[in-house]
Formats: sequence, C-alpha cells, structure tokens
Amino acid sequence: MRRSTGQGSLTRSLRTAGFVLALGALSLSAAPAHAAARLPCGAELTVDTTLTEDLVCPDAGNGLVVRGDGVVLDLAGHRIVGGGSSGVLVQGRDVVVRGGTVTAFGEGISVWGGASATVERVTLLRNITGIDSDGEAVLRDSQVRANSRGVLAEGDGVVSVEGSDLARNPTAVSAYDGGDVRITDSTVRSNQRALDCDAGTLHVRRSVVLDSGTAVRVNGCAGSSVAGSLFVHNDVQVVDPALATRQIAFSCTRFLDGRSAPAAVPCP
Repeated sequence: MRRSTGQGSLTRSLRTAGFVLALGALSLSAAPAHAAARLPCGAELTVDTTLTEDLVCPDAGNGLVVRGDGVVLDLAGHRIVGGGSSGVLVQGRDVVVRGGTVTAFGEGISVWGGASATVERVTLLRNITGIDSDGEAVLRDSQVRANSRGVLAEGDGVVSVEGSDLARNPTAVSAYDGGDVRITDSTVRSNQRALDCDAGTLHVRRSVVLDSGTAVRVNGCAGSSVAGSLFVHNDVQVVDPALATRQIAFSCTRFLDGRSAPAAVPCP
C-alpha cells in the first residue's frame, strides 16, 4: 500500500525553507560593511564608502578622513571641492581612493606617516599640493593638473606615479627631505619645473618629460636614477648637468632640444 507523502513533503519543505533562511542570514552577516550615503564634510570613514553626490566643503578642515585599514573610497565620478586642509586625509593602511576629482584644497590627498594608499583614476586639480605623502602612496592612471605642486614625497614618504599625466603645475614632482618619488610610464608636460629633488631620491622609468621650463633640478639627491625616458622641448633640460650626473644615474635616455642637457645615454 502506498504511504501518504503529504506530511513528509511538508516536513521537507519546512526544512528546506529553514535552510534557505539560514543561508540568507549567513550571507547577510558575512557581507562586508559598506556605506553609500550623503556624507558631511569631515566625515571619518572606517568602512567601504561610495559617494552619491559631490561633496562641497568651503570651510577650513578636511573633506573626508579615512581611518580604517583596507577601506575603499569610491568617488563614483563625483567631486570633493574645498577650501580647507585636505580633500582626503588617509590615516589607515591599504586604503583605495578611486574614480573622481579632488579640487581646491591645501592638499588634495594627504597620506600620513604609517599610512598607505592607492589612488587610481583620480583627477587632482587646482590644489596647493595634489598629493602629499610621508607614508606610502601609489598614484595610478590619474591626472594631476594646475596644482601649485603636483606630487610631494617628504620625510620617509614614498610616492609611486604609474601611468599618469602631470600637466600645468608650477612644480610637477618634488622629492624633499628624505622623500622618494618613483615615476613609471607617465607623462610630465607643460610644467614650470617638472622634476625637483632636494635631499630626497627620484627614480624615472619609461616616461616623457616635455614642454616645461626646467625639466630636472637636483640638490643632494645621490642614488637617483633615470632610465628609458625622453626629455624633449624643455627650455632647460637639467640644471647644472655636471652636478646632476654625479647624483643621477642616467641610462637609455635621450634629450632633444633645450639647454644644459647631459650627453645622450644609449641603450645597452
């Protein structure tokens, strides 16, 4: 005789429903924290955050402060506009800032000592300093334009500039007082002073420096290097080439036009 399956089917259905609900609860509890909200100026971020609109901060102070480690700040095509100290102040490690514009601050992005950040697909526009680091910063696929100083590494700071465009800054790059700037696959163009190193180190790889007033100035920057790069149409290529070549190891680099150029260094 066939046994009725009604009760068994109901039991299995309840068990299945309970299992699905349990999975849902587990998924919700395991999901990373994330905020996508209207933020006040000076907000301190400890979870991943996506901007939903421009953030305008005309008063003194910071735009946003990233305090948590591993936080992703997605500007989502929006602007942080200010008149204060830092557009994005990074105090955490392994922070990512991406996809928007930071403009009109003292420092567009500031990475404190002990902190680290990757900044990608960001436009740093008309700040006093575009990005300032005495921590560790990577600037990737970004635009640095019309800042008084585009990139600054100081103290123990390191800034790696990768695949970026630095244009129309009075000083595009500054390695100062122990800071280390590393430029790879980038273009530094139409600046009053392109590369400035004062008691720091400067490393340039596969990059182009052009149409600037002064391409390179170094002072106390032993251990610096330039390789596989092109300097073209700069008014002054290198300030004091004899001094510079004692501080910078040039290799596989050409200088076209402009005054005060070291001798061309052929590729191996």
